[in-house]
Amino acid sequence: MMTGNSIKYLCALLNAKLTYQFLQQNSPPLATEALCWKKVYVETIPIPRIPAAEQLPFVRLVDCILASNPSADAADWKKEIDYLVYFLYNLIPT
Repeated sequence: MMTGNSIKYLCALLNAKLTYQFLQQNSPPLATEALCWKKVYVETIPIPRIPAAEQLPFVRLVDCILASNPSADAADWKKEIDYLVYFLYNLIPT
């Protein structure tokens, strides 16, 4: 369980494709293709500390996803989050 002031920002980052790729490379493989989300591996994810104002685009997208119908397609919002995360790390989206 996670708590804190920047929980929606963290939620966006932890669900981004880039984080998935990071965990694939930095945590042990499981028998299934699932990722190992143990604390020891999650703590190694380099999460940039940014001011609350810069977190707003992430927060707004998470709010859109949370407010949508659970069966609705959130792919466009997730793609926007992925783009923001790549930009946050000064990378070029793939």
